[in-house]
Amino acid sequence: MTNYKLTPEVVATVSDSGIFYHTTDHLAPIFFPAIHEHEDIIIEASNEFGVPPNMLASLASIESAGITEVRSGADAYGLVQVVPKYHFDKFVAYLPPEASLEDYNLARNGGSSVVPKETYVSVFTDVRNNTYAGAEYLAECIHSAEKHNPNTPKVITYALAAAAYNGGVGNTSKGYGKMKLESQLYVNHIARILLDVETAFVLEKQGLNGDEILRAMQSQKMNAIGYAYDKLP
Repeated sequence: MTNYKLTPEVVATVSDSGIFYHTTDHLAPIFFPAIHEHEDIIIEASNEFGVPPNMLASLASIESAGITEVRSGADAYGLVQVVPKYHFDKFVAYLPPEASLEDYNLARNGGSSVVPKETYVSVFTDVRNNTYAGAEYLAECIHSAEKHNPNTPKVITYALAAAAYNGGVGNTSKGYGKMKLESQLYVNHIARILLDVETAFVLEKQGLNGDEILRAMQSQKMNAIGYAYDKLP
């Protein structure tokens, strides 16, 4: 197996190499099996809206860990945790014609809705519907992050887009220092995952297979990556 030495200098090269956002046909082997189970849908939805599949998979890892039926306290649903309050329009094509956000709010609060709550939940948690809605919103977040951060390294731009996905598109224009702590932590978390994804693809280009990459990522040789994480703004 290739002796991959991850020095700070190599980390800098890896973080700017851009493999993860140019790789649109498969996911890195570092994701949970529950994420890989939905690889085809993640890739299909990502390519539909022009976002990196490995970026969407990274979000799914944080948001749901691959648990497709999960619903958060903030009323976010499914694999990529989409909130109907803000993105109801992205589900309209999958809902009955009489469905509406007002009707959904009645249903979720136990009122007499036209469309049963179970129907809404089924549509919102459907893996394909949910992933497509999330990919569409992620595309909006990335566009905003690129617009407001034109000279920022790509890994950080995508991390800011992820913070927007989690906490609102306004996060892309605030700058890291003005974000809420939750959003700052989200930026750091997604940046670390994306750097791991990028590193995995570098190893793949060196000829390592999936199992070898996983072993390399777990080895002491990878400990130097912590240095790079500390350097992220």
